[in-house]
Amino acid sequence: MRLPPDAARARLYASGPAVSALLRTREGPLLLSELRGESGVFILKKLAAGNTRVQWLSLRGADGALWISGARHVVVGPTAPARLAGNVLLWQVGSLTLRLEGGSLTRDRAVALARSILGAGGT
Repeated sequence: MRLPPDAARARLYASGPAVSALLRTREGPLLLSELRGESGVFILKKLAAGNTRVQWLSLRGADGALWISGARHVVVGPTAPARLAGNVLLWQVGSLTLRLEGGSLTRDRAVALARSILGAGGT
């Protein structure tokens, strides 16, 4: 799993096509997940309405990135039940999708962590 350089000892959790790590940061706990579907294809559904904002970002080393923030929104994964989520950065590197979530996570901090993960793991 790709992790920020300072989180090399994070405990990993596997569930279906996802591997996740709970990162302890100055902003509080953050959930980092990697998702890879069979043959590189999977579906992740986000339901956002009202005061939830969705913004496309350009992230060097990534094929695409989305920042979802504001009001709580619902995430539905391939093997997990629907749940409320906090601020989220989603980005794709080849057939791998990474998801970084935290209630107090800011866009700038999420992008900085994503860049450190991209730099640590290459593409």
